[in-house]
Amino acid sequence: MALGWQGRQRRSKPHQSQPARNKPPTVRRTEACSTVSKAQLTAFFARVEADPALKLQVEAAADASAVVAIAQTAGFHFSPASLSRHLRG
Repeated sequence: MALGWQGRQRRSKPHQSQPARNKPPTVRRTEACSTVSKAQLTAFFARVEADPALKLQVEAAADASAVVAIAQTAGFHFSPASLSRHLRG
């Protein structure tokens, strides 16, 4: 005797369109994000020109990551990639 669809147990599956609850939200890069970086870079370089001690630190920095570390201690926030793009023009 064959069982029809009524005799089979149905297993509930999680809905595929719902995101996992543990997964952090994805951060998308937006135009506003790059505008903030540009503003931070412009303000940082203005401060570098005005502060001789800061200028010496930046000139002595080995790479973009070192400049970013100096900027962060001064209260500015941007990435090494943003710095490289800014310097290229």
